[in-house]
Amino acid sequence: MATARGGVHQGDPVRMLKRLFKDKRLDAVSLEKEKVTIDGTSFDRKMPTGFKARSGTPYNLDSVVVLVTTGLDANVRVRMEAFKKSGANIVSLLDIKVVKEYFFSDAEVAYEPDIVAVAPAEVGVPDVPMDIKDEPAPKADLLRKDVDEVPTDPDKLLGAIKSVEQSLYDHRSILMCTTHDFSDLKAIASKHIEKFNEEAERMERQKLGPGVSKRTGITSTSEVRYNQFEKEEFNKNRLGADVDVNQYGGHTVAEDAAPQPIVPVVEPPAQKRPKQSSDRKSSRDRKRPRHVPADAKGRVVPAKKKIRPIILLPSGSLSVINIDNVKNFLKDGKFMTGEEARRESAHKESIDKHYFYRRFMRDTNPVQYKVTDVVPKNPAEKVAFWNRVVAVVIMGKKWQFKDWPFDGISQGNLVHVFTKLQGFYFHYSKDQVPKEVEKWNVKTIAIDKEKRHKDQQAMRDFWFKLDDFLKKKNVDFQF
Repeated sequence: MATARGGVHQGDPVRMLKRLFKDKRLDAVSLEKEKVTIDGTSFDRKMPTGFKARSGTPYNLDSVVVLVTTGLDANVRVRMEAFKKSGANIVSLLDIKVVKEYFFSDAEVAYEPDIVAVAPAEVGVPDVPMDIKDEPAPKADLLRKDVDEVPTDPDKLLGAIKSVEQSLYDHRSILMCTTHDFSDLKAIASKHIEKFNEEAERMERQKLGPGVSKRTGITSTSEVRYNQFEKEEFNKNRLGADVDVNQYGGHTVAEDAAPQPIVPVVEPPAQKRPKQSSDRKSSRDRKRPRHVPADAKGRVVPAKKKIRPIILLPSGSLSVINIDNVKNFLKDGKFMTGEEARRESAHKESIDKHYFYRRFMRDTNPVQYKVTDVVPKNPAEKVAFWNRVVAVVIMGKKWQFKDWPFDGISQGNLVHVFTKLQGFYFHYSKDQVPKEVEKWNVKTIAIDKEKRHKDQQAMRDFWFKLDDFLKKKNVDFQF
């Protein structure tokens, strides 16, 4: 028994299930071991429905029945327990949305599942007449039947592809898409592309000429041999076949001729140069004594003077680095306050604290430095003293530079001072550098009060900066 379009097909289990869902008579649906009974009509529970998963596999009838009878808006946990209890395949959350749209819609034509019902005799129920309509075949099937007659013109071929193309713009359109493909049309297009590439390659070979490699542009080996044969024939015709002369004017050698012996060339023994007398020296030795150093080009480099460079410190103990703790810091990379350094030196033997040997980066040739916080007042000593001063530790106050022999000191201008000397300002890491010091051309070095492993890095910063400054000045003494 069948109804008109828009009615319910009695042999369609999904539409029958929807009718009972609308009438709220789901108690007329029962799920058994091998069949599903919907309003007195039995169906195979594993028959496919029109609802498809994302992989394209259709859901079975029992999965749709369990989903609808449990409740389309039921809790996820309740729904999963129902699927597990019934043994039906689980319907994913994305696919449930499509099922809900169909069952909550009013129009029967909103969704037409592609279902082939099982004959009622197979499940042991009375025969139910079914009216199956003859629907026209899809465009893709019609095109596949006449695939040999597909036009070879590119525009017409593209039009044929577009006529069977479907726009998969959402998840539902993907689920509803039929399993048609373009394999036949792809085969035809591939043949045309292959012919086109062969024709293009043939035209390119014609442009290059016979025997020329497409990759290197060089004539192939077989072509070269053929050209050599032509040259030999030309020489025979021009000079005569009996004349044993090649194209270079020499005699040709027969292939079976015995090889000529190779006569070795004996060179006369080389005459030994008379050995120079030991008292005769080369021009280089006469120009430069062996103890004088030279650069890579052999030019004489004057030796550096061995003087004690001076590091000038502020007087008093208010500076972070002062006369009491400077030696331990610059020599050993160990910082201690001035008071701690004085207590430690009190238990040691009296050693001159104004001198120390710098061994950092000078292991093979240590250099002795002098540290002091006193500027000599004798004018005769001042000149030699200031010529040896290479660095100055500042406190951040301008009165420290009073009476220093540099231009601009009386006006408070310290540019000339830090051009001649390298200035250093030591401060604790948590203290702020004075704004006046930030304007001066000095190197600021932070000392941590607690983390003693950072003392070595602070010492390296001092010596690296001082070495860079003295190299630029190109001083004539060791540092």
